[in-house]
Amino acid sequence: MREAERPRRILLALDLSPESRAAAEAAVDLARALRAEIEGLFVEDLELLSMAQNPSARQVDPLGGAMRQLEPGALERRLRVQAERARGLLERSATSRGVSWSFRVVRGRVAETLRVAATSVDWVALGRRSGTSRTGRLGSAARAVLSEAVGALVTSSHLPRPKAPLVVLYDGSPAAERAARMAASLTGEGPRRIDAFLLAAGEQERDALRGQVEEILGGLPRAPLWISTQDHPWESIAKALGERSAGLLLLPAGGRLSAPELEELIATLELPVFLVR
Repeated sequence: MREAERPRRILLALDLSPESRAAAEAAVDLARALRAEIEGLFVEDLELLSMAQNPSARQVDPLGGAMRQLEPGALERRLRVQAERARGLLERSATSRGVSWSFRVVRGRVAETLRVAATSVDWVALGRRSGTSRTGRLGSAARAVLSEAVGALVTSSHLPRPKAPLVVLYDGSPAAERAARMAASLTGEGPRRIDAFLLAAGEQERDALRGQVEEILGGLPRAPLWISTQDHPWESIAKALGERSAGLLLLPAGGRLSAPELEELIATLELPVFLVR
């Protein structure tokens, strides 16, 4: 099979957290639009299993809040149940949209397992944080995936809005051009507005970028928003997105935003973010 004929694949990391469930919905929609296959992955956390071998290990009861002993046998049974539920979630979502899917369970350290698995697919979809974490930072799994040279769909706990406008951050980089073309391909199944944020140092560069993105997209329904590269542009992007309705942000990697700025932005937003390489 020639490379052009190879089915594109999306690795979906599932752990049944609210953010992981939202990632499943967004990933299946993305797979349908891009004619890609979904590979579901549930990782049995080796660190948690090792911890359960310690007689003094305790866990918090998610219902009553009481502390109880972490028993290896009970933990393994719980992980098997969670894996089966994750499989069912993917099966229902993918089947209802006519998306090809597969599912597997592996045991390992979550972040490292996903980082390695990411190298053999086109995109990875996962929640910003795993499990019950409520910190304001990206989880270790999301950071590990973002460190790889692969596209990534990262979601918050909010379910994606299928018909809400797409937003493309355009800075003139090759990845930004690919992000704009990707946005155009995601509107193929029905009318959906694409908005553009132009990341530019000044008005002359802004005008040049506007011409480029309008040529790629065949025109835009309204004038692109100018985001200055001065003084923490990721904060300006987050503020602008908070003032408008958007269903998905397409971000270029390796462009004008540094890796730490991309991470800060993705951790902040309450909408799915598609990082395009």
